[in-house]
Amino acid sequence: MGIDRPIVTLSRIEYEGALALPLLEFINFRPQIDLTQYDALIITSKEALKALSYLKWQDMRVYCVGAATAKLVPNVAYSQNSGGAFELVEYLKKNSINERLLYCRGEKVSVDIASKLRISETVLYKSACVEEKPKIKIVSNSTIIFSSPSTVDCFLKHYKFESSFKAVALGKTTALSLNNAKIPHVVSPSTTISSAIEYAKKLG
Repeated sequence: MGIDRPIVTLSRIEYEGALALPLLEFINFRPQIDLTQYDALIITSKEALKALSYLKWQDMRVYCVGAATAKLVPNVAYSQNSGGAFELVEYLKKNSINERLLYCRGEKVSVDIASKLRISETVLYKSACVEEKPKIKIVSNSTIIFSSPSTVDCFLKHYKFESSFKAVALGKTTALSLNNAKIPHVVSPSTTISSAIEYAKKLG
């Protein structure tokens, strides 16, 4: 079966049934962290896990945002298939989690988890838009999957969102960024790109 609308992901990873259009690049830091001072980590992206690879964190409990991130974690304390950082904060508050938590994050965040939960944090990486516009044309009637607020910013730096396009957001924070950019969109039921592709196929 063919795909009625071409599907575009703004990711470096190639997914079956979609065109990969990477618009972000990442620079990792190596801050000094004594993991023995913490009971668990909060991880909201796969990029944070990659940036954390210089430390032995695998035995620690991890509170995750996104099923794709959770799949890479050996000891998952909590994860969610939908929602985002807002939902994680509410979960931790509601359940009165009494652990020494470390929020491992990028330089820019949409939700200030550390402040809302009054916990420690460390900046492991920063993201930036690619400087040159990719030599890839987005054809009319494409469905574009936005996986983070940064992908919204970087898309608008290099492209115009045409009226024939459809936008799919992964999570509420990305949806909020699309809303602020006045881009009509729908929110994927799942926060994984592979699931969002399947969802996009059904949009018509």
